[in-house]
Amino acid sequence: MGCIQTNHAVPASTPRSPDTSHLWITEHQRQLIRTTWPRLVSCDSDFEQIGTEVFLRIFSRHSELLTLFPFGANVDANDLDGDDGERLDTTLRAVRQHPAFRSHAAAFAGAIGMAVESLDDWDGDLTATLLQLGSMHSDTAGFTVENFETFAESLFHVWETRLECCLDGIDASASEVNHAWEILFIFMLMKLRDGYHSSRHLTVNCINREQP
Repeated sequence: MGCIQTNHAVPASTPRSPDTSHLWITEHQRQLIRTTWPRLVSCDSDFEQIGTEVFLRIFSRHSELLTLFPFGANVDANDLDGDDGERLDTTLRAVRQHPAFRSHAAAFAGAIGMAVESLDDWDGDLTATLLQLGSMHSDTAGFTVENFETFAESLFHVWETRLECCLDGIDASASEVNHAWEILFIFMLMKLRDGYHSSRHLTVNCINREQP
């Protein structure tokens, strides 16, 4: 039998993303994001580099997550020992040169760029894309929704560090600029989580319908 999408509510015990309707971003905050984004990715190399920094921070702090990605599937578990910093650094340097890693880092930066371009229409193509990305992650063996939180922590850290050199001539404090970006990232995270949970719930419904 085929799988039919249902409208059954997700059980209360299933974690869900908070409703994003309460999120509010002002026109000034949108402008801060639009102004600082080109400075963050001032050339093609930086476009890839900014994604590289985020993922390398993730893997340096949570090395076990590297094996979830195609470019880390063949990495020896012994090379991911967080207690052996030199060995892990060597592994990450090799991963950094992997074409699939570089492509993934660039694609990540592209997703941020799309979000910046969609600041006036959050509920349009941006939401659809994020929901799809979240759904795709639900099919990755070993990936949990908590991994999105790990990603967000690294994302916030890299952005805060990079923004320090992007504020010349900006009519706002560093905290104001960071807060504007945080609103955007929180929205993105919520939609990724929504896509993940929706896909997982649909999968459960499919399995239940396939059972005699």
